[in-house]
Amino acid sequence: MTALTSTEAAVAPPEITAAPDDPSVPPHESSAPRPWLRRPVTAIVVLLVLLAAAVAAFEVGVTGIWYHARQRQLATDFAVGRSHLSTGDAAAVLQIPRLGVNVYVVEGDAVSQLRSGPGHRPGSPLPGKLGNSVIVGHRKGWGHPFRDLDRLKVGKDHIVVRTRGAEPTVFVVKAKRHVSGDDASLLRPSTDHRLTLVTGDGGLLSGDRLVVTAISGPAGKLRTGKAAPDDPSEPSVVFNPVLALAVLAFALAWAALTYLRRRYAAAATAVVVGPLAVAGLVCVLLDADLVLAPLR
Repeated sequence: MTALTSTEAAVAPPEITAAPDDPSVPPHESSAPRPWLRRPVTAIVVLLVLLAAAVAAFEVGVTGIWYHARQRQLATDFAVGRSHLSTGDAAAVLQIPRLGVNVYVVEGDAVSQLRSGPGHRPGSPLPGKLGNSVIVGHRKGWGHPFRDLDRLKVGKDHIVVRTRGAEPTVFVVKAKRHVSGDDASLLRPSTDHRLTLVTGDGGLLSGDRLVVTAISGPAGKLRTGKAAPDDPSEPSVVFNPVLALAVLAFALAWAALTYLRRRYAAAATAVVVGPLAVAGLVCVLLDADLVLAPLR
C-alpha cells in the first residue's frame, strides 16, 4: 500500500469520530450499567422498608379492619333471636371491667372464627349454664381481645357474660395458670357454673396457654348482676387504625413514586406505587363504612 502524496493527504476527508455522548451511536452494552445495578444497596433497602411496612400494615391494619367489621356483624346477629347456635353466630357478650374488654363472642374456636373475636368452644356449655364454659381468644393480633388477661387478680376481678335472652352472669376470678398446648385439663367438665378463658402465652411459635378460671357465686350457685351496654365501643371515624393505614399507604405510595420515577421505567414504578395507592383507597372506603349503620 503506497503512502499518500502531499496533494492527496490535503484533499482527503478527515476521519469521522463519534462524540461520546452522541445519541445516534449506541453505547457498548458493558459501558452503560442498568439503573438498578448502579444503586443495588439503595434498591434493596427500599424493598426491605416496603416489605416491613406491608407486614406492619397487615398486623395493625388488615387484622384490625377484619376484626371490627366482624364485631359489627356479630352485634347485628346478637339482636336476632335464635333457638339454635351455628358456627359463626354471636354466642354472648363478654365484659371484663378491669381490662376494659367489651366484646361479642362468636360460636366456634377454629382459626377462622377467632379472627372475629373470642370464640366459645363447641361442646362446652354456654356461660351461665351448669358446667365448664370455655372461651378462647387471641392475645396478639386480630383485635387481641385477651391481650391483658394476665393482669386479672385472683379473688378480686369480675367477668360478666350475657347470652341471648338471659340475665348477665357474674364470674369471680378464682385461678390463673400457665399450661402447655397439649394440656387438656382446662376442658374438663365441672359441676359448678364455671368460665374458662384461654389465650396464647409465649412467642409466635409457642403452644403454651394462659388459662383464667372464674366461678359464678359460692358453691357453684349462679350469680347474676348488671352488665354494661351490649354494644362494644365503636372506633372513631377520624382516629382509628383504618384511617391510619390509609395515610400510611398513601405516604408510601408518594415516597415510592418520588424515588422510583427518576430511576426506573414507568411500568416498574407503577408495579410498586399502584398496589399502595389501591390499598389506601380501600382503607378510605372502609373508614367511610364506619359511619353507616350495620344492616338489619
